[in-house]
Amino acid sequence: MKEFNKEYGNFITPILADQEWYNKNVIDKVRGTIQRMYDAGIDPTRSVQGRAAISQLINSIDVGSVNKLRSSRDAANEYIKNRGLLEAKGLYNADLEERYLGHDLSRWDTIGGG
Repeated sequence: MKEFNKEYGNFITPILADQEWYNKNVIDKVRGTIQRMYDAGIDPTRSVQGRAAISQLINSIDVGSVNKLRSSRDAANEYIKNRGLLEAKGLYNADLEERYLGHDLSRWDTIGGG
């Protein structure tokens, strides 16, 4: 559980669709599984049943998609940093960005249209 939390517990991205996918498919899935175990009287970390359920849950996480989200997050953070530098120098033009990219970061979706 500690390894899982270290690997997947703290994901923050400036891309709304990506954050929503992560929350639904990783965070909510984990919370729901743990809550169902507690509701059934199963200790998630001390019982054999709980450890098995946690192991199964961890192995069911779509790691490929999570890695895509991480890569996209890193690119988005770099983009924001560079756009800020251009804005500070008075060189940023939102119209050009929309024309050449066809969208801005607020409409990006790595999993859905990445």
